[in-house]
Amino acid sequence: MEGLNVLFSIRCQNKDVRINTRMEEVSSQQTSKAKNKGIKHQWTKHEDEKLIECLLDLSNSGQWRADNGTFRNGYLQQLERWMHEKIPDCELKGVPHIESRFKLWKRQYNAIFEMLGPSASGFGWSDKNKCVECDKNVYDNWVKSSECRRVERQVFPYFEELSIVFGKDRATGIAAESPADAVANIEGEETNQRASAQNPDEEMAIADESSGLGPTNLSAGQSRKTRKRRSSATDDSINESFNATLRSIESMFGNASESISKLAGCFQFMATDAIRKEKLFEELLKVEGLVDKDRMIAYDILISDTTKLTGFYGIPAEFRKDYIDTTKIKTSSGYDNPHTPTIPSTFISPYLVTGSHQSQGAGVCVPHRGHEGPRETLIYVACVYNGTGINKPDFLATVDVDPNSPTYSKVIHRLPVTHVGDELHHSGWNSCSSCHGDPSAVRRFLILPSLLSGRIYVVDTTKDPRAPSLHKAVEPEDIAQKTGLAYPHTTHCLASGDIMISCLGDKDGNATGNGFLLLDSEFNVKGRWERPGHSPLFGYDFWYQPRHKTMISSSWGAPLAFSKGFNLQHVADGLYGRHLYVYSWPDGELKQTLDLGNTGLLPLETRFLHDPSKDTGFVGCALTSNLVRFFKTADGTWSHEVVISVEPLKVRNWIIPEMPGLITDFLISLDDRYLYFVNWLHGDIRQYNIEDPAKPVLTGQVWVGGLLQKGSDVVYVTDDEKESQFDVPEIKGNRLRGGPQMIQLSLDGKRLYVTNSLFSAWDAQFYGTDLMKKGSHMLQIDVNTEEGGLSVNPNFFVDLGPSRTVPRWPTR
Repeated sequence: MEGLNVLFSIRCQNKDVRINTRMEEVSSQQTSKAKNKGIKHQWTKHEDEKLIECLLDLSNSGQWRADNGTFRNGYLQQLERWMHEKIPDCELKGVPHIESRFKLWKRQYNAIFEMLGPSASGFGWSDKNKCVECDKNVYDNWVKSSECRRVERQVFPYFEELSIVFGKDRATGIAAESPADAVANIEGEETNQRASAQNPDEEMAIADESSGLGPTNLSAGQSRKTRKRRSSATDDSINESFNATLRSIESMFGNASESISKLAGCFQFMATDAIRKEKLFEELLKVEGLVDKDRMIAYDILISDTTKLTGFYGIPAEFRKDYIDTTKIKTSSGYDNPHTPTIPSTFISPYLVTGSHQSQGAGVCVPHRGHEGPRETLIYVACVYNGTGINKPDFLATVDVDPNSPTYSKVIHRLPVTHVGDELHHSGWNSCSSCHGDPSAVRRFLILPSLLSGRIYVVDTTKDPRAPSLHKAVEPEDIAQKTGLAYPHTTHCLASGDIMISCLGDKDGNATGNGFLLLDSEFNVKGRWERPGHSPLFGYDFWYQPRHKTMISSSWGAPLAFSKGFNLQHVADGLYGRHLYVYSWPDGELKQTLDLGNTGLLPLETRFLHDPSKDTGFVGCALTSNLVRFFKTADGTWSHEVVISVEPLKVRNWIIPEMPGLITDFLISLDDRYLYFVNWLHGDIRQYNIEDPAKPVLTGQVWVGGLLQKGSDVVYVTDDEKESQFDVPEIKGNRLRGGPQMIQLSLDGKRLYVTNSLFSAWDAQFYGTDLMKKGSHMLQIDVNTEEGGLSVNPNFFVDLGPSRTVPRWPTR
């Protein structure tokens, strides 16, 4: 089909009747009637095709379909974003352009749906010709009605695709129109679009009366005349006998709706390629000689390469292992938990890196072997100037943590990045335990995403571990152009060598643009990880458990909201998250959304147990200060429960009468015995025994800052109405500023490192000049791993001056 020529036609046995509807053939009379009603856009074939692709992605997504078959609020904005990704230079808007096209196609589909129904016998659909087929006499009888002549003039090559999009609407009766309504509305919609093509410079008057769209300066007289013309055109064209026939047809369609809906669903699975992909992992399980990680790497490559996928299915089963080897599908053997720390020769960014097992590749083969490496000697800490009034780039500090060194607990090197205002945040490694068993995989590069600028720095830590150097910067413009993503946050390395980074929004700060960025092993932008249409509503942290073929992500909020500081009204406005998103791993399909409700507001850090066979993990919900356990149920779905609650404290001299603890970070020891979390506002760090994950037991607690320490203006009120504050020790003569925020545990589990900065706008809002001007520090907490318990190391205090520390750990 060319341009907007023939999209719908009637093919008869003795005569092929095709009605050409090129834009230039619209009569001047139609154009005159449509004056002031057009939408100023003439759709091209390419745009139509891409919109169809987007609608199919939307329909197949578990996120956007409502239970009644319609789409959830915000779908037009989502379609607009996808269209801009597929056609970067297009100027289409969700409203009015996509909305108008969507309504037109829906009305056309409904009209043809009725024509092909059982009451209108004699018509059939030709998939080859994309048209309705019938005998000549059936056609003649059908077109006797003036209304039917209008239907047969409509263009429609996408009937099969739109049966997937609109089929469920028909089955449920949602927004279904009668044939007469559909015909009248189709004519009005097409007249609008034709008039637009004829009058490109004319101001849009009315997009659709029912939608409430249109210019605010439209006079009442103009509106009445428009409605009068539409009503008159419809009344003049419908005779009473045809209306009677239509009512008779409508009464007979109820029984056919379910069958048509089922038929529409079948179209979704007709493609051989889709069926092969659906069964791919099942087929890989049958290939002997592959370990689980081999299968996952092969799956990741085959699913994205149609040629290799076809070759895999085209050879006998006994040769498939050789095919995987000879086609250079990279596989390796070894441990498949990607989240266990590696053990090179330094301890980095509270990121454990001590040394053995290097010949087997990055990481350790089992979690509990982490304690076999030597004690950490260095830590890399991301330090932020943003918000301090100092106009310098952020930097990566190298801290000496060797107690036998003369520079113990001192900053021995600073590596500045290249731009001011980046706001370094979470970080990760280029290689991890996902790659254990692959001798070529070396934990060398530290990945530093910048939350505000979107720039991603790559730091080489092996040339000189005490003085690391910049290797590369991935520019935000490159990321946005190729993926639409911005605000990068959590970094994970993958077994394939790729790097995966969660991004919290688009370049304008909208949460709807969030998703997961993929970089290749050379740190080039590769694309998005998740399937089209399977992005979460909000983004933040994520963690994957390969043996259970699952990834779970959490949800902070919209960058436009959190980047300006915390506003409680934004929570009520829906700008912050309360959901967990369950994805199939590694193919990126959103399988389930867990609504944590009002007990799970602002779910942030997410952790599975380190044991790769376990199907349970935790998420810390900051605002409600609850720790939520998620777990797989007997039927294979995922559920959740609150296992720890930090009660808010009644306070005085603060912004609201009650103060939440604000759980902003937590971690789990490598042996899965202890869990540690911080309350950034209250000021305490807690240790829980989680040998029974469903029933954690408090075993240690220590106060190292917060808003309620002695000497603060804020006090908490006890049950007997007495004012009180917490005792917070001074370390080496220094009063502790801010609250405990980021933590990292040594491999042997005996030392917990903690810093006190969360995010520049929030630091300034909650802790003011005390933290912003005096800067951050880092502490070490000694851990009793036998019986439980925490105590502050009085000899360890790293003062980073006017900068603020934001250490992020890649224990992935």
